[in-house]
Amino acid sequence: MNSIGKSWATGLLHTIKDAKNLIISSEDAVVINDKYPKSQHHYLVLPKVDIPDIFHLNQSHLPLLEELFLLAQNVIEAKRCHLDDFKIGFHAQPSMQRLHLHVISKDFVSDCLKTRKHWASFNTKLFLYYQGS
Repeated sequence: MNSIGKSWATGLLHTIKDAKNLIISSEDAVVINDKYPKSQHHYLVLPKVDIPDIFHLNQSHLPLLEELFLLAQNVIEAKRCHLDDFKIGFHAQPSMQRLHLHVISKDFVSDCLKTRKHWASFNTKLFLYYQGS
C-alpha cells in the first residue's frame, strides 16, 4: 500500500483523537459520525484499544463488543431514533484500520452513496450483523 492509501486507511485513528468528532464516549470506546455517511444517520463505534479489524478479535474481546453495541444503542437513542430503523454490524472486508462497528439507518439516502459497492457493503453478506453473545 502506498503512503496515500496507508494514510487514508488509518484516518479513523486521527479522527478519534479529536474531541470535536466524538458524539458519545465511554472508558473503552467512542462514537463518531462517519465522514462519508451512506445514510441519513451513519455512525462508527470504535474501541480505544488498538484492534486492527474483526479478524483480530478473540473471546477475550466479548465484553468490549458488548460495550460497542451498548454505545450503538445509546447513539440511536440520543438521536431520537428507533433501533428497528438501523443496521448494526461490521464490514466483512474492512477498508479502514481500527475495528469499527457501523450504526447505519436503513434509508440509504446520502450523496456519499455513489456506487453499487457502497450499497452492497451494507446490504449483502459483506455486512456482518452484530448478534451479541
